Amino acid sequence: MKNMQSTLNSPVNWEQKMPADYAELIRWSPNNIQPSTKKELYAILRKGFLIDNGQKWLSISKSMKKRFMIPATEFLPKEKWIWKSLPESRFKWVAESRDIDEFTVAFEIKSKLLSPQTAYSCHLIYKPPENQSR
Repeated sequence: MKNMQSTLNSPVNWEQKMPADYAELIRWSPNNIQPSTKKELYAILRKGFLIDNGQKWLSISKSMKKRFMIPATEFLPKEKWIWKSLPESRFKWVAESRDIDEFTVAFEIKSKLLSPQTAYSCHLIYKPPENQSR
């Protein structure tokens, strides 16, 4: 976060720091995002915001690559997990295991959200339980 703060406070041409399609990215938000400056817009894009009716989180990296976070509700079977609301989560619901030993992650993403000639990776973000027995 400190690097982002120093970037935001230095004299910069904010228009050059943003992806070419930044206006379209902002339109993907169901909220009416209206930053007052390019610097504020850059900060919003770096921090991220909900898109796709609140089903995905979009942010951009320093190198202007799009990054998506997809909530567990999009790819985990509802009946096999305990669903909870956590205030620190970006999404409304998080999944808690019912002692499941394995699961599959499968989802589709609209091609308009992806950049051509870009390699993507998938990362699973999880928090182990406090009383983890295995």
